[in-house]
Amino acid sequence: MIKKLFLITSISTAIILTGCSQNDESQPDGETQKENTEQTDKQENQEKTGDLSDFLQSFEGTVNHVHGIGYIHPDAGMAFATHSGLKFYQDGDWVETKEQFNDYMGFTAVDNGFYTSGHPGKDSDLPNPLGLKKSTDGGQTLEDLGFEGESDFHTMGVGYNNHAIYLVNIQPNSELDAGFYRSLDDGETWEAIEAAGISTSPFALAVHPTDKNVVAASTQNGIYLSKDGGQTFEPVKENTQGTALYFEEERLYFATYSSEPKLESINLKDTTADTLSLPEIGNQAILYVAKNPDNEDEITLLSSDGEKENAFISTDEGENWKQILDQGKTISK
Repeated sequence: MIKKLFLITSISTAIILTGCSQNDESQPDGETQKENTEQTDKQENQEKTGDLSDFLQSFEGTVNHVHGIGYIHPDAGMAFATHSGLKFYQDGDWVETKEQFNDYMGFTAVDNGFYTSGHPGKDSDLPNPLGLKKSTDGGQTLEDLGFEGESDFHTMGVGYNNHAIYLVNIQPNSELDAGFYRSLDDGETWEAIEAAGISTSPFALAVHPTDKNVVAASTQNGIYLSKDGGQTFEPVKENTQGTALYFEEERLYFATYSSEPKLESINLKDTTADTLSLPEIGNQAILYVAKNPDNEDEITLLSSDGEKENAFISTDEGENWKQILDQGKTISK
């Protein structure tokens, strides 16, 4: 199992309430204000990201080679980035895109879409590899941010709200040498970062949603956290294989694997830690973790043994789990 886990490692490498009323009787209570604000935010996001009704179709089958999960569109549900495009689990059913069957790598969900790298699908005339791409319409179109035909970034993290990009470039290209880099302007410019404190290439990177200087890395030696833009990293958990990472505003969620998988979270202010209950995944490693930005209690994880993948969703932050992928096969309702 440890050999399989290292194989996995090697190949997979956010309300300001506005408006005041002088009439207290007509002023909504705090909870109503919050609901109204969240609804407004969702409507605005829908306008920005467009309609997906003509882009999605029912799906039943196998989901393999997942290289990222997350919420990329208010109407799409949980996205799974696979070697054959995007699959979504929404309201108990599975759907997929009708086109753009690209092999997505380094996939990271953000507030208005996603960033990715990878390779074009058979239906695509995009260069191979894709370089760095982003989508703000649920994957219907991909905007080029550079490195088309040059680079495939397997290890990449992007801040959910700030869109700060951190990545590992394995092979030199026309602009970047091999090493760690970040961009704060959608790839217009790049800054090399030292990543001191990390002795091996990370399996995953995650960026804080609002603080562009906070980034986490998981490696075969543990979980590491940087608060200076990736220049230096300090250990969060050592002497264990680090796998999945996910940031909330005040917490970092991370998965590890030693003799068994484990999912924990740490408070970024006082460093207190909690351990989450897991579903029955046996000896599989947790590769990806994501939470619903509209429901702080909803969490999804994907696990794998290097060959087949399972996925589970919880609406009570891990107290109870519902399986939605069984050895790669979709489960509906």
